[in-house]
Amino acid sequence: MRARPEIIDLYHVIMEDVFKNSRKENAKESKKIYEEINRNRVRVQNAQNRMLDGDLTVKEFKEMKSQLEELNDTMLRQKIDLSSGDENFDEYLSFSCSLLKNLDNAYKKANLEIKQRIIGSIFPGKLIFEENHCRTTKVNEVVSLMCLNNSELDDKKKDI
Repeated sequence: MRARPEIIDLYHVIMEDVFKNSRKENAKESKKIYEEINRNRVRVQNAQNRMLDGDLTVKEFKEMKSQLEELNDTMLRQKIDLSSGDENFDEYLSFSCSLLKNLDNAYKKANLEIKQRIIGSIFPGKLIFEENHCRTTKVNEVVSLMCLNNSELDDKKKDI
């Protein structure tokens, strides 16, 4: 079982596109959060003016300010979550695609722990050894699709 380089290259392009779209969506959401935070800051200023004008008590102002600041803190955390974790995506994707293309060599050079991780990624189910044969109940679907030949891919297209 060996992943075909052209399939891995296609996977790379698709993942870049998916991630690019995800970045766009995150940027839109981040902008909405930024706008809402600014609206809340204006609300606090307006509430402060109303308090100074005698329309609100100090207690009412403090409650409103506390609620709005707590909401802004929550939204700031959401904004940070949206922007974190994607800075090294391109590097990780390139590394993983390179690893997939050279998995056989990487496996040969790896220590026991890494070999177990590689096998566990390919075969998430239990491996069963009996009578000099090995079988498993489950193979990682992505790996099996990457290893299909052209005729098998045509059969998959017909099933869809």
